[in-house]
Parts: sequence; structure tokens; C-alpha cells
Amino acid sequence: MKRPLFVIGLSFFLSSAAALVFGDNFAFSVGIVLLLAGGLSLLVVKKYRAAVAAVLFTGAVAAAVVLLQNNMWLRPVSDLADKTVYLEGRVTEIEHGSGNSRYRLEAVIPLQDSAKPVKANVMVYSFTSLSADVNDVLRGYVSLYNPKLEGKYRYRYLADRLLLFGTFHGKIEAVDRDQAPRTVGYYVSALREYLTAQNRKLLPSQEASVVNAMMIGDKSYLDRTVELDFKDSGLVHLMAVSGFHVSLFCALLGGIFRAMKLRRKLASFLCMPFLLLFMAVCGFSSSVLRAGLMMFLCLFAQIFSKRYDALNALGFAMLLICFINPYSALNISFLLSFAATVGIILLAPRLSGFFLKRLGYAEEGEGKKEKADVESRFTRLVVHAFCVSLAAYVFTLPVMLYYFDSFSLIAPIASTLVMPLAMLLLWCQALALLFGALPLLGFIAQIISAFTALLVRMILLLTHFFASLPFSTMPVRYDFLQFLLVIFYIVAILLVALGASKRTKRLCTVLAAAVLVFGVASAWLLRRGTVDIVSFADVDSVLVISDGKAAMVGFPQSAYGGRAISSYLRARGINELEAAVSTSMDNDAAIGAIGVLQETPARLVAMPTSGQFTEHLLKYARGAETLMVNGEGTIRLLGGVKLNLIPCSCGCACEIDVNGAKLLKTNQNCVIMNNDYGTQGIIRGWTLVKERVVNPKMKIAYDGDSVTTYTIRKKQEGKQA
Repeated sequence: MKRPLFVIGLSFFLSSAAALVFGDNFAFSVGIVLLLAGGLSLLVVKKYRAAVAAVLFTGAVAAAVVLLQNNMWLRPVSDLADKTVYLEGRVTEIEHGSGNSRYRLEAVIPLQDSAKPVKANVMVYSFTSLSADVNDVLRGYVSLYNPKLEGKYRYRYLADRLLLFGTFHGKIEAVDRDQAPRTVGYYVSALREYLTAQNRKLLPSQEASVVNAMMIGDKSYLDRTVELDFKDSGLVHLMAVSGFHVSLFCALLGGIFRAMKLRRKLASFLCMPFLLLFMAVCGFSSSVLRAGLMMFLCLFAQIFSKRYDALNALGFAMLLICFINPYSALNISFLLSFAATVGIILLAPRLSGFFLKRLGYAEEGEGKKEKADVESRFTRLVVHAFCVSLAAYVFTLPVMLYYFDSFSLIAPIASTLVMPLAMLLLWCQALALLFGALPLLGFIAQIISAFTALLVRMILLLTHFFASLPFSTMPVRYDFLQFLLVIFYIVAILLVALGASKRTKRLCTVLAAAVLVFGVASAWLLRRGTVDIVSFADVDSVLVISDGKAAMVGFPQSAYGGRAISSYLRARGINELEAAVSTSMDNDAAIGAIGVLQETPARLVAMPTSGQFTEHLLKYARGAETLMVNGEGTIRLLGGVKLNLIPCSCGCACEIDVNGAKLLKTNQNCVIMNNDYGTQGIIRGWTLVKERVVNPKMKIAYDGDSVTTYTIRKKQEGKQA
């Protein structure tokens, strides 16, 4: 077998994923079959006997590991749902919301019948103020529940050992971290807090939050609008610590050890404990584990003077991660990290050689000496950076299509331009932290941090520019269109991998392109004569979209909400709102509306006749026609959609009516005074009163679970009410 570790690791990953998808009975049956087939192959198979047996035995072991995890951890923890238990756990994350706080605990949960307690992460809500910090210990009775996570996002929580949620019940005891027993996790968290605090001390607030996210993956203080820009520009991978960060960290350590005149083998050995500490500070996520394990093998190869094979190292990392935690096999961060790495290893060198040859540059080590050496090196660096980004993008595209229902059109270009700045930023801030920890050298740290802040601003400008481009992110919102895109992708990869003749490649390319065009045309035809009502989970607004035109009903309650709406409209290719209507106006609504109107102008802006922020908002309407609304009435929006204004105890509510499919909006807990509804309380936000969807499969989710779209078929002109 040419690369045994890669083949075995890939077999373990695929078997684990299949066992998780199809359940315990499948895992047990297939595990037995693979075990018997592996034993039989040793007797029957002649060629590649060892390889076939290794693959079959690996599949059987993977199925057994999944069965053990399900029976020893998943089921016992799931059985605790809907029960109240006495729980003790260390706080690892705190998030404060309006009226409640959320604490993530590393808890030891007692089981019934004197069974051995299990360890799991629990997300606990408290509606009373607690004086607790990260690393403190909380004790008390918790009412546990299981949110019944289903679908493709379920394994993100399972891989993180987060299956139970709960609320504190009764008295809560908080033990200060200085009084609690100190574990290794305590010191790691303390170091993480120290690094984030130092960055906030050396840098302005926004720049510090970006640096903390890029250095150690801490996004607790990151502005959501900034995070949205990184996502829309295809640069969100910079916020997840991965091989890029691990390579820079080890390169920095190597430079320091070389400056100390240490031998290469000794320097490689000394890098190992620092690398392990860096992985711990970053939280041992799937991408960090993958990159760290591969780097450990690279360092071992240098110490023992052995040849390093990247694919074998990747297979070893895949095998170890899935063996320890088989739920990682379907975790999105795991899939993205491994797919990108395979693309960089297999495809990037071929792409680089192809482009350099077309540009007239011979591959390194071949051909005559270049005339302009500086120009040649610069060109090679740019081409190599672009090819690495493109290769990673190509291999992660199916995962993004499946999990995010969208893909970025500019990610490779944006990554090529921003990655050098990110590399320089991380190196500079690492040196600033190093000098800041040394006595009498704090002024050097401040000088370097000033340059780091400038780099952060440049990166933010670039990400916002790329995110603001029309069609920077394309939503793929139909299952059959996703399927056709994946088929197109697989055909293209197979053509390259199998080395088919030019005639076969041309024929298959034409057929694949025809399938793709058919899919896009089908999606376009299906959307004709429909109205989309787009409801945002974290935003008090909905969009009504028909025939490429949009209206916004309800103003978002934050700047992030405004940016999210503008981002969604750009992805749909809509640069102007036909109308923006709201029945309430407060400070939050004004900020959110300004966030939308600054990037997406509106032809009509309808708002309350009274309100201290109404006049302020008119300055941002930019010449739009304005309409003051109050009380009862009807506004006819695009596509024959009716917006009914309904009297309520708080003034006025909005109801969107599309052929009887209705969405109701109120601005606070109030009572609707209308015969159609009776007298009932409506929770703040949008409530679906009556849903009528042409095809249940057309009720689709965009961007995971943050945006839900209801697609409704309009009536014909002669029959429309």
C-alpha cells in the first residue's frame, strides 16, 4: 500500500460517517460483515491482500467505536433530559443576554443506579444575576432538557459533547476559581484570558476583537457586522484557527530558535510543548487538532531524519480524531478542514504548475534562469497563493453547498489579497505580546501594536469591500439545484483524476454544463409567479420578494440586523428596496433602518407619524417618497401583496397577506383588537398565522437556521383577490 495511513484514516472516517447516518443497527450489521470479510480476504485475496484486509478491519473497528460511544455516552446523557439533577461544573463560556445569562459548563453528571458519572458540556440558563467568571465552579439543581437537535447541524453539538441544555432551579452556589481545585484546564483558560486581555490593552476595542478571533479563535467580543463581512467575502476561515495559524506559529518559534543558534533537531523538539500549549489555548477544535497532529508528525520526521508525507499525516490525524470522537466525522469544521487540506495537497501543485506554464515561467528547478529574479519570485508567490486558495475552495465547495446553502464567488481572489496581510498581522501581534511580557520593553510592544491596528483596518476595509459586491455570496436554496451542482463538481474532479482523453473531457464537460444550465433554468422557472416571505431569526423584520423586487416590513432592531438584511439582498442581486415600512420607531429601530438604507436605498419609506427618531431617520431616506402611517389601513406592496395595519393595544401592528398566507408583526407584548384574531397576546416578533406553501420542499432555510423563506405561489391575474 503506497500511503497506508491515509487509506486507513479515510476508511475509518467514511465508516464512522456511515454508521452515524444509518444508526446502530446498520453499524452492528455492517461491522460484523466487514470483520468477516476482512478475515476472509486474508485467505482468498492474493493481490493487495494486506491493503484490502486493513480497510475492511478498519471499517469494522469504526462501526464498533460508534456503537460504544452511542451506548456509553450518548444514551445515558440523553436519558437525563426532562429531569432535575444536582450538577457541578466549571464555567468555560459566559454570554449575557436581555433578562438572562448563559453559562457553558464542563460538568460531571451523576447517573441513576450508582452508575459511573459521565462528563459532558451543559448549556445552562440563569434568569438571576450571578457573580461568576470563566473558570469558576457552579453548583446547584438544574432542570435539564434536550432541544431535539436534528439534521446536519446536530453533529456540531455532538462533536462538542454539548447535548443537554438546562435552567438553574433553586439556590445556586458559585465557587471562586481561586478556591476551586486547579486543573490543567484552569491554567489553560487563565493563559487564554491573559492573551485576550493583553490584546485589548494594546489595541483599540474593535481591532482587539478581530485579533483575538484570528489568533486564538475567541469571538466573544467580535462585532457581528464584522463577522458577517468575513462570511460574505468568503474569509470566515481566518476566524477559525487552522493549519495557516499553526504553520505561522511554528515558523515564528523556528525563527526564534534559529536566532538562538539551536540545532534543527533540538529546535524541532522544543517546538512540540509550545505547539501543544497553543492547541490547548485554541480549544482543541477539529481544525486545530488536524493541523496540530500533522505538524507533530512533521516535527518527528525532522527529529528522526525521516521523509514527511502530507497525505499519510492527514490520514493519521483523521484516524486519531475520529477514534477519540467519532461524532467529528460529520462535524462541519472537521469536514471543511480536511477537505481544504486534501485540496491543497493534491490540487494546488497541479494548478500552480499549470498557471506558471501559461505565464511563461518554468517550474522551480526546471528550465533556464529567469531574467528578472525579483519579478519571477513575486509572480510565483502570487500564483502559489491563488492556487492554494482556489484548491481549498474547490474541495470545500460541496460541504459549503450542503451546510450553508450558499457559496462565495469571490473567495479565492479575496483570500489571495487578504492572507498576506493576515500573516503579517499575526506575526506582528505575536511579537508585540512577546515584548509586552518582558520588563522595560513595553514601548516596543505599543509601536508594533500600532502597526497591527493599521493592518486590521486594512483587512476590515477589504472584507467590507468584497462583501459589498453584488452576488458576492450566492444562495443555493433548492435541494435539486444543490444536487445538480454537486454532480457537476464530482464529474469535473473525476475527469482530472482519471486522466481521460481530451475528447472525453470535452464531451463530459459539455454534458455537465448542460446539466448545470438545466438546473439553474429550472430554478428560475420555478420562481416565476411566486412571492418569498423571508423571516430572520435574530432580526425583527421580514422581506417580501417578488420578481427581483423587495420590500422590507418592520425595521431591524440593531445595526447587525440592518447589515444582515443588506447582505441577504445583495446575495439575491437586489440593490434597491421598493418600500420600507414600520409601525413603530425607537432608538434601536432607527439604528437598524439606517443600517439598511445606507447600503440599500428605498423608493418608499413608511413610518409612524409620531416618534422622536422619525425626523432623524428621514435624513437617511435619500430622496425616497415618505408616507406616515398610523391606525388602520392597507398598503399594497409589490406583486399584489397586501400589508394590513391592524389596531392593537400598543398602537398598530402589521400583517402581510399573500393570498391568505399571513405573517403578523407586533412591536411588543400587546393585544390584537381584531375580530379575525379575537383577543390574544402576540409575542414580540413575527408570528406565522396561516401558512400556505405550494410545495413543502419549497419551505427552505438560507444560511443554516438564521433565515427562513416561505415561498408562496401567486394567483393568476384574473383570479387574484
